[in-house]
Amino acid sequence: LIDLLAKKEDSPEKTSLQKGQQLATAIMSIALKAHLQQGHIDRTDVVLQSLDEVQGEGGGGTNILKMLAALIRLQVEEVRKKGDKAALDKAIQGYKALLKKRTEKLARTPDVVQALAACYSSMEEHGAAALEHRAINKGPVNEKDPVSKGSRLMYIRALRLSKEPANLKEARKLIDEIMAPVGKKPGWGARDLSALKEDGLLLHDEGKYAQAFAMWTPLLKRLAPEISKGGNIRETYFEIYYYMVYSFYKAG
Repeated sequence: LIDLLAKKEDSPEKTSLQKGQQLATAIMSIALKAHLQQGHIDRTDVVLQSLDEVQGEGGGGTNILKMLAALIRLQVEEVRKKGDKAALDKAIQGYKALLKKRTEKLARTPDVVQALAACYSSMEEHGAAALEHRAINKGPVNEKDPVSKGSRLMYIRALRLSKEPANLKEARKLIDEIMAPVGKKPGWGARDLSALKEDGLLLHDEGKYAQAFAMWTPLLKRLAPEISKGGNIRETYFEIYYYMVYSFYKAG
């Protein structure tokens, strides 16, 4: 079926699945998972071509990339658990080659960038993810646009997680920009919990644990009255509590 669908020519099977996208996605996701588990990169590429033909997204749309990111993450975790570094390296190189082939002609729209960066991050190739995010993070942040702010934070996070000295330096520059006050008003980053967490974690990676402790402590006090509400605030409070204790220990 996959070989039949991968062809450019129309067929009753292709027409049927084009009308039943839910069934097509289910079939293709099973095929993708099976070939990824077997390490069949070439066959995985054929499955993706089949999915392109059925969905008509031209070269691997965002839905395909999101599906691929989830499957790659699961497969990388399975190989990593086995402790076979050679097999893991081989798998990651194959996935990277597959992603490059499938997306090199795609325009780097925000949706494509985020889906593709998620694929790289699922392999812990955060430097490659940062390169993708850079394509849509060349200008200033639109403070009134949550998407623009979220995109900048994802870029900063990828830079930080790469652990590369040049990327850490770039992340610090971007963090300082969004934290800088505008007139008498704090920068939007100083009022955004996710941005504050990125700032603190970047201080960890920079080895500035005393500064990180000095940042986590007042943030923790600010969140304390909110933990009775439960949910995400409660989880975030205990996450930051851990960061505060960790930075105190490392500074000592």
